[in-house]
Amino acid sequence: MKTRSRHSSGCRSSRLGAATVELAICLPIIILVVFGSIESANAIFLKTTLTQASYEAARTVTSTGGTMAAARARGEEVLASRNVSGATITFTPNVTANTPTGTLITVEVSSPATSLSGIFDWFTRLSNIKASTSMVRT
Repeated sequence: MKTRSRHSSGCRSSRLGAATVELAICLPIIILVVFGSIESANAIFLKTTLTQASYEAARTVTSTGGTMAAARARGEEVLASRNVSGATITFTPNVTANTPTGTLITVEVSSPATSLSGIFDWFTRLSNIKASTSMVRT
């Protein structure tokens, strides 16, 4: 004797179609969330690196006998160790041998924001990420 299945084949094919539609709707959203998370982590890493480079450069330039050249080299060393390229380091005011102690010196490090995936290039194309540190010259 032949047994009957509870589900007809028409019902199974309509569920397969529903699953395909659900995947077509959800997959782009999931992909955007994943790549957006990666890009956010990249931006946080860049900001942290710039902050660390500005701190190290400020610490070097404000120490006794510190020069802008030594501070710039220290900032670039931090940037190079974390594979950040294209960053600029600026000092305000310019530090010379005659800069008196007690002068507030600000070091700003900026770098163009880059996209790791290439998907968000339109979003990061015109933006710079900056970090600054101010210290008193000793």
